[in-house]
Amino acid sequence: MDVLNSLFSQAEAEGLLLPLHSTGQRLSLYADDVALFIRPEEADLQLTKTSCKFSGTSRACKQTYKRAV
Repeated sequence: MDVLNSLFSQAEAEGLLLPLHSTGQRLSLYADDVALFIRPEEADLQLTKTSCKFSGTSRACKQTYKRAV
């Protein structure tokens, strides 16, 4: 999960993700659960899917993505 957190922190710092309307956290980690907040824009969704694939959490992200959409 640390890899996923690092990927999203870097993407946010580089402006690759659209800003959120709130000033809260984008990613929340608890044990083996992840809550990720993104804007429903194509670029953010594609970056999220790619980041999950590279971080090794693609199976969990895929299950969550299906429920969220």
